Amino acid sequence: MRLQDYWAIVRRRWWVLIVFAFATTAGSYLYCKLQTPQYQASVRLLVQPARADLGLTEATNRLLRQYRLMLQTDKLARAVSERLQLDLSPAALQGKVVTAAVPEDYALLVQVTDSDAQRAGDIAFVLADEFEQEQAVRMSTQDPRDRVDVTMVNKPGPGAMIWPRTTTTVAAGGLVGLLLGVVLMFLWELLDNTMKSADDVERWGRLPVLGVVPVVKRQARAAAPEQTMKPGPQGG
Repeated sequence: MRLQDYWAIVRRRWWVLIVFAFATTAGSYLYCKLQTPQYQASVRLLVQPARADLGLTEATNRLLRQYRLMLQTDKLARAVSERLQLDLSPAALQGKVVTAAVPEDYALLVQVTDSDAQRAGDIAFVLADEFEQEQAVRMSTQDPRDRVDVTMVNKPGPGAMIWPRTTTTVAAGGLVGLLLGVVLMFLWELLDNTMKSADDVERWGRLPVLGVVPVVKRQARAAAPEQTMKPGPQGG
């Protein structure tokens, strides 16, 4: 097909694109409005060895993985739930928390996701604070030169909304609608075997066009009888 043929298809069935783009855009917007908003708060904990010793530094790096797991123990989750009076089981609270070790920064990252922005920030802060206190107790019996301290970098505020992403979702829905519209439009054209013009007869029917019946305008047909009924000149 020539480029002109594609353009002709688009001009004939442009409304298919509009309908599909509108439907998917509206559907995406409605889907976002029906979602429960989710907010995420994060806090960073620095894991600091007491001295810049190679052995202690390497030991701290190995401890980061253990500390990451300790941040998700039932004991710690229960303490956070009781302190905030959340009435959540350890498993339910742990499902809101994601932890990660950042060895290059000697840090632990804690991210909390919740349907309430303030509660997400509170859980992140109390979790980090409880772990910091537990670490202080664990290190209280160690030689000060061998201590590994955990310090909260900053107090987390209310969580930021991470879902739904309305703008991105609606834009993606509109784009999908346009793509579906294009596919349907050309599929419809492919399945349509009717001839609409002389070009269609020659292209698809592979038959020569012998003649074309012109379209007669209504005004021309109305004027024709008047011309035939006009009286001629009368003799004396």
